[in-house]
Amino acid sequence: EVLPYHAAEPLKVVVCGGTGAGKSTLLNALLGCSTPILPTSCMRACTAAVIELAWPDADCSGPYEARVSLVSREEWREALLAACAAAVSAGPGKTPQVGEHRGAADWSRVTSCYGASASITAEALAAPGATEALVASLMERAADKGLGSRVLLS
Repeated sequence: EVLPYHAAEPLKVVVCGGTGAGKSTLLNALLGCSTPILPTSCMRACTAAVIELAWPDADCSGPYEARVSLVSREEWREALLAACAAAVSAGPGKTPQVGEHRGAADWSRVTSCYGASASITAEALAAPGATEALVASLMERAADKGLGSRVLLS
């Protein structure tokens, strides 16, 4: 059954799927732009946050505008601490698993952002004070990338 479309109401589409499933690639293809709007990578997660895309207006004559808000310092610190706790909980040589280790989703998110250089492993966090030192180092790296910034592109 085809539902009626009311032009006065914006059409909303939700695209869900696991990391690397091709959600951004699909949206870029549907938008038909010669230069992709959303970043994609065959190596690791690029859009590890909820995003919203909106068309400027019905006749497409208005300017494009994007508002990007990165997570706050407090939110990212909490995610880093949860990721570290998940790594310790998983144990040496193991990867935290969602549904099995509390904070595993944060571990996935953080390692997607930093890559293997984050060293969020039970082995790296075994020494006293290692978690605090690693979190401080990763927070500094995040600040260099604009953590807590708000950007308006138009």
